[in-house]
Amino acid sequence: MDVGTTVVPPSLGVPSRTTVKTPTVALARPDLAKRPFESVVPSSMSTKEESGSAIDHFALRVNKVIKGTKDAIDGVKHTFTSFMDTLGPKSIECANGGSPSSDGLSCVCRSTFEGKNCETMKCFNGGELIQLMDMSKVCRCHPEEFISGPHCDVITCQNGGMALSDGSGCDCVTIYTGKFCESNIFVTNAHIGIPALVLLVFLFCCFLCRMDLCPRRQPPPSGARAHTRRGHSAPGRRQHMRHEQPPLLTTQPMPAAVAAAAA
Repeated sequence: MDVGTTVVPPSLGVPSRTTVKTPTVALARPDLAKRPFESVVPSSMSTKEESGSAIDHFALRVNKVIKGTKDAIDGVKHTFTSFMDTLGPKSIECANGGSPSSDGLSCVCRSTFEGKNCETMKCFNGGELIQLMDMSKVCRCHPEEFISGPHCDVITCQNGGMALSDGSGCDCVTIYTGKFCESNIFVTNAHIGIPALVLLVFLFCCFLCRMDLCPRRQPPPSGARAHTRRGHSAPGRRQHMRHEQPPLLTTQPMPAAVAAAAA
């Protein structure tokens, strides 16, 4: 019996048949023999696919190189910018509500602060900036009964006065004066006028005491006084006295001040 034939028992009544050997065809690629369900691809199509894959792979590598180059350029740019920022002027920081100027080198401060960074407190109306134990700074106002506020910028006017808009003082009513309307005009003038009036009266009294308002009559000569007492005198002396005229009384002119007072 030939190898490859199948023997059927005669009892089944089935005629026997022989198997036909199919000749084996050699494939283009030996490795495809293990995969009988895959179709054989012509060699020309395989070459095109391989070339396309190579192009895609090359393009992918080029894209990676371009992306890496771009990332490197961005890194260098960032490093250079940071370096220039370190060398160049830094942005200024302003305190107490200040804002940087247009050039960024100084600060525009509020009216109550000053300094490069608006760090110094300003005191108005003669206030003094002092430092406390906790290193904080405040304004001490003078005088405290008229000036107050954190910057000595609040003025309290007395006797109905109104504070001026520029903060220089108060606008007082008619009979009051002073920076804060604290003085009465009449009282101030009385303090000056009364002592001056007393001094003027004292000087006038001294002037009157030194004046001779009732001048006395001048006494006669000694010879005439002796003749009056004794009732006679020597002839020669009597003759002399006879021709001698009594002295005339002279009146002193009254001072102009006394005459004006008498009038």
